[in-house]
Amino acid sequence: VRTKDFSWDLFVNLFWQNNEVVKLNEDTEALAMGGTWAASLRIQEGFGYMGVFGQDYIRENFERDDDGNIIRNEGRLTVDENGNYRFTPERVFLGSAIADWVGGFGTTFSYKGITASALFDFQVGGVIHSTSLQWAKYSGMHPETVEFNGETDTRANGMVLPGIKVDADGNPLGENDIRIDPQTYYQTFWRRAAPNVFDASFLKLREVRLAYNLPKSIIDQTPFRNMSIGVFGRNLAILAADLPYLDPQITTGPGNRQGLENAQVPAVRSFGVNLAFGL
Repeated sequence: VRTKDFSWDLFVNLFWQNNEVVKLNEDTEALAMGGTWAASLRIQEGFGYMGVFGQDYIRENFERDDDGNIIRNEGRLTVDENGNYRFTPERVFLGSAIADWVGGFGTTFSYKGITASALFDFQVGGVIHSTSLQWAKYSGMHPETVEFNGETDTRANGMVLPGIKVDADGNPLGENDIRIDPQTYYQTFWRRAAPNVFDASFLKLREVRLAYNLPKSIIDQTPFRNMSIGVFGRNLAILAADLPYLDPQITTGPGNRQGLENAQVPAVRSFGVNLAFGL
């Protein structure tokens, strides 16, 4: 949009991919790409690239095929007779670390020498396992160990895990009402991946800039063709993300080895002043 004194530019950039490992060397079942205490990263035929594997919750509709492979695991979480969540005995595919959509969008406004711009970027899809949150729960540093599911003073009163209580054969017994000690629970089931696996989607405010182009009456008295002064901020905010407290873009390795977060250093904002001179 352009008028005599005003302009408004808007742009968007999108990338989409449909991701599956179609075939490996016939002697190779899977390629191990890394792991933590609770989760592993694999390239395995028939699954998404950079698959995150770990023990999953056993849900209300749980079914295996004749070979023992999980073919359905849907519905609400189930709780055993002691009030603890039930988990699959083996590590299963929890999702691909690679996003379905990656992109960004931005806008720039200009009016009589003043220019303002903003840049956003986002990711849709992908999963991430957080070892930092795993240890935070284990050590009692996570807020969930104090206030859980709307109840306060969890350490004194215990907590009730939301889900359906079932017997040893998986038959439903009704809504779970068994209180358990949070320290015992988190220090017993800390090697289960599912409680610390999150959707890696996010929306970020990546950059904001404000600049002023000096008027011609000032520039004519200098050897420069144009001059501007501005301020900027980068990596300003995570506007939306499923992963709490942490940056879903920070993982344990570079490149394609995504999906495993472990003891990340918090992301920082940066601010600056920009001076530009054109000859």
